[in-house]
Amino acid sequence: MIRSAGQYRSLVQGKKVYFFDFDGTIFPYTPEFYDHCDDIGTRVAMQLVNKLSPDVQLSYEEAFQIKKKSLQKYGVSYMAFCELYGMDATAWHHEYHDNLDRQLTAPSPLTPEDFQAFPGKVVIFSHADRGWLIDKSKEFGLREVFPDDAILAFEDVGYNPKSNGGEAYREALKKMDVSPDEAVLVDDSLLNHKSAKKAGLTTVHIGYGKTVSQREHEYVDFSFHAPPEFCGAVKRAEIALRRQVKPNVLTFHR
Repeated sequence: MIRSAGQYRSLVQGKKVYFFDFDGTIFPYTPEFYDHCDDIGTRVAMQLVNKLSPDVQLSYEEAFQIKKKSLQKYGVSYMAFCELYGMDATAWHHEYHDNLDRQLTAPSPLTPEDFQAFPGKVVIFSHADRGWLIDKSKEFGLREVFPDDAILAFEDVGYNPKSNGGEAYREALKKMDVSPDEAVLVDDSLLNHKSAKKAGLTTVHIGYGKTVSQREHEYVDFSFHAPPEFCGAVKRAEIALRRQVKPNVLTFHR
């Protein structure tokens, strides 16, 4: 659906912060990288649980199924292992990212120029750890857009999943010192949008080919195929808004 610049006004008017998810949003998942993440997440969880509980000894297939259900229910792969076996979320999180092959990710379609028109601060808000986010943003040529104070890694919000009813977003808003109506979430995960909407944020879905159903539009305000399209909409809306804000001119009639 093509919208006019005026219909995108709510993306810029009064907005101070734009929270960008990273994996799957700043860059798209490829089938190869998705399978790689599945494998590493499963292996790390299996090893940690089996080391913690010698009597359990999960097989790879058992761990894979638990991870799959955890992702569907909580939006993160590790949570079910923590609940079932007492696995340390911090240990899983960092070991998982340390073992990811950084060469398997697709390139980002974004450039620093895409962010120039944003009226507010752009911030990475991700389930990834800080080391991964810094390394990949450098690789994508986006480090100048996302310096240290523009990165909220998973550890920065206490490993609180973004799908957890809005709590993680309330913590992010607090850290950025903004109110919900001043913030926009840009994310590929519908679970995350559902929680963000509960917290009061404007939500933007990045689909990379995936569509949003009518029911899902209850918590998705806007949907774009890829992030450059969203950035273009922000630019058009910002230009249109500036044209509407004109100084008062006194006109004298004879």
